[in-house]
Amino acid sequence: MENIKEELKKSLKIAIKSNDGLTKNIVRIILSEISTEDIRRKQNNKLNNQGIISILFKLQKNLFEMRKAFEQKKDEEGVQKTTAELKVLEKFLPVLMTEEEIEIELKQMINNLNVVSMKDFGKIMGMFSKKFQGKADNKKVSEILRKKLIKE
Repeated sequence: MENIKEELKKSLKIAIKSNDGLTKNIVRIILSEISTEDIRRKQNNKLNNQGIISILFKLQKNLFEMRKAFEQKKDEEGVQKTTAELKVLEKFLPVLMTEEEIEIELKQMINNLNVVSMKDFGKIMGMFSKKFQGKADNKKVSEILRKKLIKE
């Protein structure tokens, strides 16, 4: 997997050359967030791809919230702008696991650990989150796991 930061830098160069202001602005925001986090962590502990993905998801969440606020205000221009920004940002996010893939992995974890009740919910969520960090929507994982544990 190519370094996400390098991919972002290449995209910035392309956006500047092609005069794509929207992409240029979003990529600069992302790179700025990465640099800020790198400085916060000190130079000896720079972000890896997983850390960068976490920043991307945080920015995505912020843009979703902004779009929702614009929708509530009935500000169509704001909605369109944040929607376009989200599309640019999503180019750099990993493809998330499907519900079927999540179900398969959860079933396997439940069987391997002989889980039989909801009291093991946190244990399974922790293991899943650690193993598939940034590859699945934790809200969806939680919903699927609840259904599976209630059935069993």
